[in-house]
Amino acid sequence: MNKKAESRFGIRAGLITFYFLHFSTLGAIFPYAGYFFKSREFSGTEIGILLAVFPVMKFLATSLWTEIYSRAHSKTLFVRAAAVMSSVSMLPLFFMNSFTAALVCLTLFSLFRVGIIPVMDNAAMGFAEEHGTAYGRMRLYGSLGFTVSAVVSGIVIDMFGASAFIIQFTGMGLLCTIPVGLIRLEHWTRLHRRAESILFDRNTVVMTVMLIVYLSSNAFHGNFFNIKVSEAGGSQTLAGYMWAAGVLCEILLLYFTDSLLKRFSARQVMFFSVFMAVIRYTLTALTGSLAVLFLANMLHGFTYGSFHVAALTYFRRVFGADRQLKAQSIYSGLGFGLGSVGGSFISGIAYDLSGSTGVFAVTAALCAFSMLPLLIMKTDR
Repeated sequence: MNKKAESRFGIRAGLITFYFLHFSTLGAIFPYAGYFFKSREFSGTEIGILLAVFPVMKFLATSLWTEIYSRAHSKTLFVRAAAVMSSVSMLPLFFMNSFTAALVCLTLFSLFRVGIIPVMDNAAMGFAEEHGTAYGRMRLYGSLGFTVSAVVSGIVIDMFGASAFIIQFTGMGLLCTIPVGLIRLEHWTRLHRRAESILFDRNTVVMTVMLIVYLSSNAFHGNFFNIKVSEAGGSQTLAGYMWAAGVLCEILLLYFTDSLLKRFSARQVMFFSVFMAVIRYTLTALTGSLAVLFLANMLHGFTYGSFHVAALTYFRRVFGADRQLKAQSIYSGLGFGLGSVGGSFISGIAYDLSGSTGVFAVTAALCAFSMLPLLIMKTDR
C-alpha cells in the first residue's frame, strides 16, 4: 500500500471511528438524562429547562465556536481540547445534586460540544468529494454507535444506578480524541464562498413555522420517553432496546428514502412522515403497554429518517444549490435549535400538569398542527 492509499485509509478510518464514538456519547446521555434528573427528584419543569440547554447553546454558540476554530493555529488540538472539556464537564453531577450545578455542567458540556460535528462533517464531506467516497456510508457509523450505546447504557444503569451513565459518557468522550489525529483537520479546512441569502417570502415563513413546530417533538420524546417506559413497568435496559430499534429503522429509511423521492415529491414524503409521527405519539400517549411502546418507537424511521432526507431534498429543489446552505441553517438553528428549546420547556410543564400521557398528547397535537403549513407550502415538483 503506497503512502497516498495509507493516508486515505487512515483518514477514512479516523472519520468512521470518530463518528461511532462521538454518537456513542450522545447515545449514553440523551436517552437517559431525563430519567437521571427524575431520579434526583427534579420537577418536570426543571428537567425541561435542563434539557433545553443543549439546543439553546446550539442555536446561540455554534457560529462563534466554528469562527474561533477557523482562527485556531492547531485545529486538531482545538477539537481535542473541546472534546476533553465537554466530556469531563458532566463528572461533577456524579457528586452534586443541585439544579444549579446541573445547569452549569450542561451549559459547559454544550458550549464545548456544539461545534464539533459541523467541523467533522466539513472534513468528511471534503474527503468524500476528493476521494469519491459516499459521505453517508461514513456517517452511518454514528447511528450505529448511538444504537449500541443506548442499549449498553440501559444495561449499565439497571446494574449500577442512574448515575452510571456519566462514567460511560466521559470515557467514550475521551476516546473520541484519539481518531481526531488521523483526520488531518488542517487539510480539510476551507474558506467557503458566502452563500446566497434567502428571501423570507411567504413560502419560507410557512416552512420555518412547520419546522419549528414539528421538530419540537424531538424534545418531547427525548426528554420523557424513558420516563414513560419506566412508568409502564419497563427497565432502562428495555428502554435502550427501544431506542436501538428506532435508530435501526431510521438507518433503513435513510437508505431507502432516495428511491421514494424519485416517485414522490419531497413535500409529499415530509407530509407522510409527519402523519406517521401523529400516529406514533398518539399511541405513546394512550398506551401503558410496553409492546405498543416498542412498536410505536420503531416509527422513528419515518418521523426522523425519511423526514430528514426529504427536507434536505426540498431545500435543494426549491431554493437551489446556492441557497441550500442557508435553508439548512434554518433547519438546524430554528428547527432543531429553537424548536427543541420550546419543546423542552413545554414538555416539562405538560409533565407537571398531566404526566407522561399529557406530554405525548401535546406532542401528537403539535405534529398534527404542523401538517397544515405543509399543505400550503410550495410544491417541489
